[in-house]
This record gives sequence, C-alpha cells and structure tokens, in this order.
Amino acid sequence: MKIQFELTEEDYISFNLHHLEHSPSQKRMYQLSRFLLPMVCAVLIYLIGTFVLNQPSAYWIFVAVIFVVVWTLTYPKQHIKLVTKQLKKMSREGDNSTFYGKKTMTISEDTITVEGNQSTEIVAKENIKTIRVHEDMVLLYLSAVSAQIIPTRCLDAATKKQLLETLPIERSESSWTVVNEARSK
Repeated sequence: MKIQFELTEEDYISFNLHHLEHSPSQKRMYQLSRFLLPMVCAVLIYLIGTFVLNQPSAYWIFVAVIFVVVWTLTYPKQHIKLVTKQLKKMSREGDNSTFYGKKTMTISEDTITVEGNQSTEIVAKENIKTIRVHEDMVLLYLSAVSAQIIPTRCLDAATKKQLLETLPIERSESSWTVVNEARSK
C-alpha cells in the first residue's frame, strides 16, 4: 500500500498539541498551571491586599475569587496560543527540510518506509507502539514522543480504512486508540 501526503508546519503543531493533550506528565503540568497556580496567587493577592495594604478583607476575597475564575476560564486558550507560538518559533530554527514536505509512505508486509525529498526512514511494523486516529491526522507512535504523522486530508475513507487494517496493532482498547474529539480544552 502506498500513501502520498505532505507534512506542513501546521501538521507538526497539531501533532504536538495532540501529544500534549494525551501525555500524562503534560496533563499533570497543565492541571497544576490551570488550577493550583491561581489558587496560590489568590492567597497572595488576599494577603497583600488585606495585611500589606490594610484594606477590607471582603474586597480582597472578591478580587482573589474573580482572579481564580478568570484565570481558570481563560487559561486553556492562552495555553494553546503560547504552545503554538513556541512551536512555530522552534520549527523555524535550523534546517527542517527533511521533516516537512512531500512524503510517500509504503507499507509492506514487515516494514513501513517513508520517503521524502532528502530522506528515507524504514520502520519495522512491530516497532509501532500505539496508533491514535484524530480528525486531522493518524499518528503511528514509535515511542512515547516520536510518531509518524499521516495527515487525513490526503486520505479518503477507503484509504484510511485500508491503512488501519494493514497496520500490525492488535485491535484492543489498550493498543489502538481512536480519538474523535474536538480540541475543547
């Protein structure tokens, strides 16, 4: 089976955002930043306002609560914006010509070969750890942080089905993950 596709900077950013959403360590950091950090700041706001500035306690409780609510509600979008900005900056550092561009993926009985203009990568099918299917891409994870990215914009329904059927993963809940959720965080 042969699949032709093109990887763009947007695909790279999308992959990293998907990875951040599913990585246990990143989820933990996200939760701490979204919930614990504003709580600590709220306590500091209250203490400074009440004891240092000698103003009414009720006023500073109100200010601290508003701060926590606004932070908690706006943090998800701000986090995505910040991560996207950092990823764009990083992707423009150095030469990424072997990563982006037109690719041809050939899936044979035992291997997956991905050929680009300047590189060829051969992966044994047995080295695929997890498959994640998102609306915008199919990710073939080779490790916890490395994946082959296949944008779904280049796949019709039949090709996508055939791709998933030719991959070596047993179709169990623990090894094959289908994600059909929109990014709502």
